[in-house]
Amino acid sequence: MRPSVPGAGPPLDYQNADLSRSCWQGRNLRDARLMGANFLGADLRQADLRGADLTGADLRDVDLRGADLRGADLAGADLRYSDLRGANLRSNASVGTRLPGADLRFTDLRNTDLRGTEIGWAITNRDVLYGALLGGARKERGECRHAWNLPSTVRYTRFRNNRVVPESP
Repeated sequence: MRPSVPGAGPPLDYQNADLSRSCWQGRNLRDARLMGANFLGADLRQADLRGADLTGADLRDVDLRGADLRGADLAGADLRYSDLRGANLRSNASVGTRLPGADLRFTDLRNTDLRGTEIGWAITNRDVLYGALLGGARKERGECRHAWNLPSTVRYTRFRNNRVVPESP
């Protein structure tokens, strides 16, 4: 499997491929076509996934720590229980993504479209949500900590069956 190199031919095409438990740590997957691919339990730490099409991909329990997903299309992708600590999801399309159980600490979600996303209890403190679109996002049975640090786009979003917990002094 050859990584995608900008300007070196067509991007990788692994549509609907079974890539479960594979290791792509630090690899260049820029602009790769990964629609519907199964990455269950894979290692994608520090991977360059800028502009990749991950529409409908199975990314459950994937290690995406420090991955660069700027401009990636994650529409309909399943990221339940994935580790996204320090990942850059800035300005990507994540409409309808499933995030329950995902670790989003220190994840950059600025200007990300999270409309219709199933958030579950994934939102943690120190998330960067400035300008994120959350219309129709669903957050069930959880809580948002440090709500006063969140921008108005989140502060005034209604999360059914949840409570906002202020930080203890």
